[in-house]
Amino acid sequence: MIDASTLDFLKENGRTVSFRYELLDKNDLYKKELTTITKCTVRYSSLSQLKVSAEISMREDNTVDYLTDRIRPICIISKGIRSLQFPLGIFLISSPNRNISNRFITRDMQLYSKLYIYANDRVDSRYTLSKGINAIAEVKRLLNTFKINIPDNDYVTSTNREWEIGTSKLEIINDLLDSANYTSLIVDADGYFIAEPYILPSDREIEIEYVDDIKSVLSPNMTEEMDLFNIPNKFIAYTNDPDSEPLRSVYVNDNIESITSTVNTGIIKTAEPIELTDATQDMLDERVKRAAYNASQVYSHIDFKTAIMPIHGYMNTLYIKHKDILQGKYTETSWEIDCKAGAYMSHRARKVVVI
Repeated sequence: MIDASTLDFLKENGRTVSFRYELLDKNDLYKKELTTITKCTVRYSSLSQLKVSAEISMREDNTVDYLTDRIRPICIISKGIRSLQFPLGIFLISSPNRNISNRFITRDMQLYSKLYIYANDRVDSRYTLSKGINAIAEVKRLLNTFKINIPDNDYVTSTNREWEIGTSKLEIINDLLDSANYTSLIVDADGYFIAEPYILPSDREIEIEYVDDIKSVLSPNMTEEMDLFNIPNKFIAYTNDPDSEPLRSVYVNDNIESITSTVNTGIIKTAEPIELTDATQDMLDERVKRAAYNASQVYSHIDFKTAIMPIHGYMNTLYIKHKDILQGKYTETSWEIDCKAGAYMSHRARKVVVI
């Protein structure tokens, strides 16, 4: 949970923002301060496999090992005599393009999170797990590092599991985490691999509030979007078994209270039919009802900006109130920081809306 006093400090007027950059070795150990970086952007996407990435431009530095060294950007927020530092992640260096102009040499680099290591480490034989293996213990064994912060769990695999040759270790790890009802694997700002038991968005505590009050850091401009045009209102499930009599189930949303129903839109929009084998009529009926229920819950997305708030991470739960137009509990799915004083921080968040 984000400390309330830290959050209050970040919202104070008259603060200053600066950045510094640390060069680390392949074991995340400090080597030196990098003073040649001219531009940096950090992007976090909770829904992507690698989660966080960065782009950096820097003047040539012959002491950097571009093959194994790592870079840690740090945001510094100051006011008066108080100053707080916030690491934004530890990044692997990739594609260090070398640009030569007159006497100056610069590097434009794409940086990736440490999850890249496991995304590119693939098993060279079929990877099998027997029934009864503790999933979290196996995740930690695959990670094979002391920089882990994943709570233990008693869950064991209920069946034998198998992955094909060439499957990345990150995919196997995330499959095991999912089976234990954990979040996908994340790397925190200090380079630790973390995952936590999954909690429904509706049950999560609010971590950060953005309210347009006297201490607001919100930009006045926001964008809200909700695509209702393609929401189906008719659902079909059927069996396709040559040895049994064909069965069919149809569900039509004709609820006057639903804004996407056939009654209110005047249009029938049929979802892709669901084909099942070896199913009963009751099973078909349940499947179309579930499909209709899922279609009745869509995401409302908002894009907004704030002053730079370097406390965001994976799927933060936000409370946002913007005038009397928009308010509610949202889950942040992505954010971006342009690492320079005076820049805004961009955010994208969503919440479920029942239609």
